[in-house]
Amino acid sequence: MSDTNPDTVPSMVKIAIVTPGGNFWRESDDSWQGSAQFNNIPANQVYTSSFVYIDTGLENPANVTDMLLYRVYTFAYDMAGNTPSTPTWTTEGLPYRIDRTPPDSRPSSPASGTTSRTTPATG
Repeated sequence: MSDTNPDTVPSMVKIAIVTPGGNFWRESDDSWQGSAQFNNIPANQVYTSSFVYIDTGLENPANVTDMLLYRVYTFAYDMAGNTPSTPTWTTEGLPYRIDRTPPDSRPSSPASGTTSRTTPATG
């Protein structure tokens, strides 16, 4: 969101979340739809510099595909009622992935069963 007057809070902010196949997240019933869906961000979560969007439906693993590239779009409406233009849904917006894979971290040296007589470096 940007504005020539940074102290202006938008009258309304909407968010759209889109899959590569063009399905849109609809918060009202926690489902993906084939037509454009816009989710309202409550006014008490919109600030002059940022906004907060929390949707518990997206926390459900059944509603999102691990490592799929989603795109997020925001639409800010000013007090005069000006509306933003419709983006190109497949190429614009902020791309992001949901990675639910836990990390696999383990030492690779020294090899199991070996000993080391060197003193570790200290910082």
